[in-house]
Amino acid sequence: MASREFPDQVATIECTLTIEPFMRFASQLRPYQVTGKNTVAVEVQNRGNTEADFIIALANEKDTVRFQPATAFSLRSFAGETVRSEFTARPRWRPLVGGEITYPYTVQVRSEGATSQVLHGEVLSRGLIPGWLAASALILALFAAFFYLYFFRV
Repeated sequence: MASREFPDQVATIECTLTIEPFMRFASQLRPYQVTGKNTVAVEVQNRGNTEADFIIALANEKDTVRFQPATAFSLRSFAGETVRSEFTARPRWRPLVGGEITYPYTVQVRSEGATSQVLHGEVLSRGLIPGWLAASALILALFAAFFYLYFFRV
């Protein structure tokens, strides 16, 4: 450090600055809703000042969603880095008849030294036979039965 009044005089102070490691992160799902064979990406941004390992746990309440890879995996990130991993989420079974059905699931992101975050996602599925087609077929069958009974009674 130099003096303003006496610029030729310099003072030096030796010190040690210690910065403790801290852990913070942000996470998100992209996209939030999936259909069919689409993949979901979980992104984790390491906002701390040290390398971190993250555990990603996939779950749903009624075991209606099948995940690939299975239900847990890990990611490693350096300070300030954003890491991404993809997985698929599909319904375990598809209804025979019906419209759109939503199957919710959760993704828990954990890291040692930081609070965990829970992300919510949805898998959308449709019945193999649309509801309107099943109703139309039923009405047509009833009409045919009425027509047969009315005109061809024995």
